[in-house]
Amino acid sequence: MAVAMPLGTKLAAKTGASTVNFAGMLIIGLSLLLLALIKPDTPKILMVVFLIFHGFGFGFANQSIVSSINPLPKNKSGLGSGIVNTGRQLGMCLGIAILVTLLNAHIDTARQNIKIDALQTISHRTLAPDVKRTARKQTRKAFQQKKQESNTTSKKQMREIKLKLTQAAEQKKTAA
Repeated sequence: MAVAMPLGTKLAAKTGASTVNFAGMLIIGLSLLLLALIKPDTPKILMVVFLIFHGFGFGFANQSIVSSINPLPKNKSGLGSGIVNTGRQLGMCLGIAILVTLLNAHIDTARQNIKIDALQTISHRTLAPDVKRTARKQTRKAFQQKKQESNTTSKKQMREIKLKLTQAAEQKKTAA
């Protein structure tokens, strides 16, 4: 971005701001497409190249901020800059709010899917009835935990589940 903004300013002086803004938005779109193709085994250097590509697009697209204030008279440039920055801040706030809402919805869905998978795994395993009952009970108890509770509580619950399962298995052995 530090390289692309000055370069974009020079290009805007020659070709016009709308051309540079369009090119910037196009580069951002392509870079987001490339970033969406990243897999866990993608080399880090390739990710860095994609992010640099994204930075160039962002630097070119930021010409819209400069180009929106340029036509204003000098005595109105402060007002124009304030309006542009207010719009930018509102956009960021709304974007963050929407992103957090979407992530929160997906976390709840993932949590529910993990619970269902865990209960199905317990049902399909060949376990003693006492062990199955204890495993189901402890799994349901773990997922009834409030979302706001800390990760430490989850670790504590996992230790408790292991202990109860071990106890149920030992009781089955001693009874047999």
